[in-house]
Amino acid sequence: MFRLTSCLVVLVTVLCVGRLSAATQELIVNGDFEIGNTGFTSEYVHRDCEITTPGWYSMTSNPRDCHSLAVSMGDHTTGAGLMLAANGENDSGSDVVVWSQDVNVTPQTPYEFSAWVSNWQPAAKSPPQMDFLFNGVSVGTFNDATTPAAWRQFTTTWNSVDSTSVTIEIIDRNIASSGNDFALDDISFNAIPEPSTLILLTMGAAGLLAYARRRRK
Repeated sequence: MFRLTSCLVVLVTVLCVGRLSAATQELIVNGDFEIGNTGFTSEYVHRDCEITTPGWYSMTSNPRDCHSLAVSMGDHTTGAGLMLAANGENDSGSDVVVWSQDVNVTPQTPYEFSAWVSNWQPAAKSPPQMDFLFNGVSVGTFNDATTPAAWRQFTTTWNSVDSTSVTIEIIDRNIASSGNDFALDDISFNAIPEPSTLILLTMGAAGLLAYARRRRK
């Protein structure tokens, strides 16, 4: 009986861990940009370490390497990895997509989205005004990247309702011609574990563990 109970405890524990792992699985591809300019689309123009022109972006470990007037700063992930550094678009208006990715989702499921934003303009005189859209609908705006080289996090929740996929877009609504310079890193999107399910699984594991202890006495 003890061996059977022990096996059940292990099984329930594995189910708990598996359910939690599935719920927290990262759904964004290359959200930390460590594999370069891939996994997403952009209406900005990609340049190999050249962000001197509005509407251009580069994958870089330091914006200063790509613009002589930029501050020297590291990425958010490790301080030595890659980030998406961009010179804010101004000629084409405020609806140019900086970053976009299509993600498959499960209907009737809550999700959490987050992204880190920074400003690489030394004077920070016209900080970016980031707008985050899910299937064309804004889920929040962010204009807190006012301090040069300081990473700030945007986070929000979203429910898929009947959707089986979502197009996530990031747009800089600021169209200033000077100082509107920013960086993105560690974009993340994953399902939120259902509290009731996790509580039941945890209680089941705890109950089996308590029973196993009593059997050993």
